[in-house]
Amino acid sequence: MSNVGWSKREGGEASIETTKAPSKNARPSLVVTCGPSQRPVMQPGENPTETKVEGAPSRHVLAVAYYFPPIDVVGTQRTLAFLRELRPLGWRSTALTVNNPQAFRIDPALLDALPSDCRIHRSTNFEPFEIYHRLKNQLRRWRGQEVLPHQLPAILSASGGQARPKGWLRRLVAYLSWYVAIPDKMLGWTPFAVVKGAWALRQDRPEVLYSSGPPHTCHVIAGALARIWGCAWVADFRDPWVDNPFVTIPHPSVSSWSAWMERWVVSRADRVVCNTPAVEEAFRRRYTDQHAGKFVTITNGYSPTDYEGLPKWSAHGNRVRIAYTGAIYGRRSPEPLLRVLIRRHQENPEDVAGVELMFAGVAENQARLEGLAREGGLGDRVRFLGTVSSREALELLSQSELQLMLGPQGEEAELQVPGKLFTYLGVGRPIFSLSKPDGVIEQILASSGVEYFQADADDEAAIERALENALAAARAGRLGMDRRDLKLREFQHPWLAHRLGQVFEAAIEERQHPTGSPVLSTDSSPLTGS
Repeated sequence: MSNVGWSKREGGEASIETTKAPSKNARPSLVVTCGPSQRPVMQPGENPTETKVEGAPSRHVLAVAYYFPPIDVVGTQRTLAFLRELRPLGWRSTALTVNNPQAFRIDPALLDALPSDCRIHRSTNFEPFEIYHRLKNQLRRWRGQEVLPHQLPAILSASGGQARPKGWLRRLVAYLSWYVAIPDKMLGWTPFAVVKGAWALRQDRPEVLYSSGPPHTCHVIAGALARIWGCAWVADFRDPWVDNPFVTIPHPSVSSWSAWMERWVVSRADRVVCNTPAVEEAFRRRYTDQHAGKFVTITNGYSPTDYEGLPKWSAHGNRVRIAYTGAIYGRRSPEPLLRVLIRRHQENPEDVAGVELMFAGVAENQARLEGLAREGGLGDRVRFLGTVSSREALELLSQSELQLMLGPQGEEAELQVPGKLFTYLGVGRPIFSLSKPDGVIEQILASSGVEYFQADADDEAAIERALENALAAARAGRLGMDRRDLKLREFQHPWLAHRLGQVFEAAIEERQHPTGSPVLSTDSSPLTGS
């Protein structure tokens, strides 16, 4: 039996190949057929959205991105949107990505969203951790102790989330393994990507390199290529590196090594793009020796075309549906809201009559949340839909009274903004946000014009007050207006790509004339202040 696989030729040509059916446990194999190293020529009359604007300079960017079509994860969307929207601005693109990524969802349709003349270079990825786990599981299979992927969360929970290795040799191996996981476990991709990237640079001769991380290995690769080729380099941080609250390094010496690598990237990049003002400010405080023009904020965003044909909201009696789409993990949890709902239900069921919670996506603590809901008498009003398509997620949000936003719990600063916030803004329904007061999430909400109710995720009294206000507004009929008509230009991909193009131009200018640091000239943005 054989399956139809996909391949994309360098230069934008697509072809279909027949490959042997993979085994049940095998991950998808991404086959790339290398075509001739000729740049496609756009002919008059072709789709104007895929060609440069008349009179615009013809520029060329090489993007280094691990998460890239057809990998269907959130990290793919930012790079994909930038390359697509930069094309009408006169930027041709080449991509350097991985040929054998770890087991992620694969959606070949994402390749069709790329500009037709985008050339893709893929290289092998060596993943030592995966090889280690395969060997370890092989030994366990021989002993009848194989650990399956779905059993891992339960094992980690039983050990408090981490298990201390027993014996000095195992502890030494665990310690040394951190060094090959800095900046991340994709580090094994580096030598293969640098070799392939050097070949791509020679063939395509771009004016600027663009790297998107995490994985921050992409920045290391781009830094090496920029040194080889001598072209401008823009490093885009979708998430923080050394101060990422979701990454804890238990060894000070390893933390120092990670901090040194981040400094190496920041000091050598011509521009550093951050996706929140808080991350930009953290970089400025940490790297006071770098010139002020190096750091700039370009937030995540959304494409207005994704919402075309989306049905408008309509009332359903006294129902107040609070919907969440995406993964639930780490310190982002709806549990504080669920506890408040349970308490209100037990004190006076009429207070929360008609309220329901719906989750679309993977929740690492789903069993706990479902058990909590059953014990509190809300088992039939808390539903987990599992993974749904992007369109189904948008339809769920558009037909809900409130969209649920989850910020991090704990005392650490709120540096990261989930990409789903911008999806919510595009939908335009009111947002119920568990996030830091005056944090970066609330700053974006306040500047958007979309109605929202906000409370600190660590303050259940504040959550209860916000819920009361939201329910009162719903019952008074004040949650019926969609704000999809808002002209949120600063959060839309075409505008964000325009800003990135200006960053590219400034980086190129500085590389060509290093005596001065050109100031990025952009239209004003309420978030970036530029």
